[in-house]
Amino acid sequence: MLKYRRKPARHRPMAPMALALLAIMAGTQLASAQTYPTRPVKLIVGYPPGGLSDVVARAIAQKLSELMNGSFVVENHVGASGTLASGIVARAAPDGYTLLIASPVDVTNLHFMKVDHNILSDFSNIGMVVDGPPLILLVNPSSPYKSVEDLVDYARAHPGKLSIGSSGPASPPSMAIALFQSMAKVKVVDVPYRGVVRAALAVAAGEIPATFTFQNTAKPLVDSAKVRALASTSLARSESWRDLPTMIESGFPGFQFEGFVGIAAPAKTPSTIIYLINRNLNAAVQDPSFKAKFASYGMKPPNHNTPKDFQHYVEGEVNRMGQLAAIMQRKSQ
Repeated sequence: MLKYRRKPARHRPMAPMALALLAIMAGTQLASAQTYPTRPVKLIVGYPPGGLSDVVARAIAQKLSELMNGSFVVENHVGASGTLASGIVARAAPDGYTLLIASPVDVTNLHFMKVDHNILSDFSNIGMVVDGPPLILLVNPSSPYKSVEDLVDYARAHPGKLSIGSSGPASPPSMAIALFQSMAKVKVVDVPYRGVVRAALAVAAGEIPATFTFQNTAKPLVDSAKVRALASTSLARSESWRDLPTMIESGFPGFQFEGFVGIAAPAKTPSTIIYLINRNLNAAVQDPSFKAKFASYGMKPPNHNTPKDFQHYVEGEVNRMGQLAAIMQRKSQ
């Protein structure tokens, strides 16, 4: 009984000290958020300048700089399928000054590469910048394929003879090819190129008959009659491309691929900073000029965009891409 009485008595004086410490920590976080940023904030992009993620990153960096009276600068760290960039952020100090421009590769890499960090557990997801663009199924304009059905008919009649370009293993186009094979019950050849632009230009040049590429790359080539678009992988027809059917409309229920660009911070970044950036991010992406700029790319900001919303979205994509990765692995066996 003596020991039982002494134990709470011995610890009781610590409670006010612990509360005081927590108050100091909370006050420090609040103060840092109120003055943030006091130095340049780096937005780390895993793609070269001019790429889609880079273009979005530079647009949002400008908007955040204006709204937050600070300096948001883009740094490109290209290599290792995007893991070089994400690794830099995962290992950075959790102070809000090194942020990741997240994209689908941060999801797909988990299923195809040995990665020492995870977009779900090693980051504090801040919010989505834009959703999209979808992939577009392109063919050479001189080809006989006028519809997805035409392409499927050829693939079924000539197993292993149809080549479809991608931007490399685990890329969204490669995942789309795997889904196409699975749903159409055909066997095609996935031809990897160094990026979606090169694959699309290869179709225009007649090197390969087809490819899946992002809408922002496809639309100018279609408009100049260098390629023909058969279908989009969006859930519904794009507002900026109403005459293009979706893969779903073309007989592939559930065939949906849409990219995203988001912002994430290292894990354990103070929540006050996370929510401060999120609030300004939402103000930036709802600006009419920002929305108009990316609408033509087949991209749009989300309607609901809290850190929790973005975390749930990424979780869903990790699960969905995991299912497609299993399909691809079965096909390769």
